[in-house]
Amino acid sequence: MEFIILHTLDKRDVHVNLLYIVSVAEPKPADKSTLTSEVHCVVSLVDGKFITVVESCASIRKRLGDTEK
Repeated sequence: MEFIILHTLDKRDVHVNLLYIVSVAEPKPADKSTLTSEVHCVVSLVDGKFITVVESCASIRKRLGDTEK
């Protein structure tokens, strides 16, 4: 099992199993009213939950080995 360490808005470490990540997406402009500007990426998981993190989606994709944007 491989994990990636991400960081929540309050700077806590979150260890996420790589196999559980379904998608990563930048917050949409409409989300700005419900998400703080500190959220740089929304990570969706296989169980339907999501994690808002301070890392950029580009940096997460790079760490996951995804070369596409």
